[in-house]
Amino acid sequence: MPKTRTLLAAPLAWSLLCLSLTAPAMASSLLDKADSQAARAQPMIFRPTTPFDPTLADAAMAPGNSSVRGILFHKIGAQCGRGFLLKPKPADQGIAISLFPVTPHLTDYIQLLEAHRYKRLYSPKSTPKILAYDPRLPQYSLAAKTDEYGRFEFHRLRPGRYWLTADASIKCYFEQPVMTGSSDVVDGYGVAARVDHYETETRYWETLLNYHGFIEVTSDGDVVKLESELKPITDMPNVYIQADTQDP
Repeated sequence: MPKTRTLLAAPLAWSLLCLSLTAPAMASSLLDKADSQAARAQPMIFRPTTPFDPTLADAAMAPGNSSVRGILFHKIGAQCGRGFLLKPKPADQGIAISLFPVTPHLTDYIQLLEAHRYKRLYSPKSTPKILAYDPRLPQYSLAAKTDEYGRFEFHRLRPGRYWLTADASIKCYFEQPVMTGSSDVVDGYGVAARVDHYETETRYWETLLNYHGFIEVTSDGDVVKLESELKPITDMPNVYIQADTQDP
């Protein structure tokens, strides 16, 4: 009997020894993985390299005698199809449009938008990003909204370079068969079968649209006319556009 107990205890002791040797390595591996996931979850913060200059922005916003008149439109069908043959459709009423005088700080920020927002495809595995602008930037801008015909206007502008931007969305409709129930039927030969019943529902998803572009007012008193096309952009839930919380 003592020999039998010794033979049974040896594998158990060996297993415990192996477990004690591998447990620290496994814990380290799990900890490293958790550290890596936590690091990826921390957002990367991007800021314009040029500080915001309120004096320069204030001078650019000095009143003048020029105007900008435009129409916001898109070329997207009811099912969100696009093509050259689709007719332009005026944007909905009430879409907000912002006009900024171009400053070095804004130019840097537009480059960040182009690099990380407008020309990117969404990946759920990518690191979150914050595109931070100076919180004083919106104070030196003008705002307008489209009317029932998609038109917008800005007045009392001085000659200079400006940047326009607008965000919108459009609903894309499609038909979806939806099961509403089932019933048992018997055919002419007495064979029972179960039949599913469907109805067609109209559903939709939303596509994000954006317009952005530069305009030039060359002379005081000019009226600049624009036809601004809203185009689809990818939804980027891991890219945040916000005012910088860091002291300027």
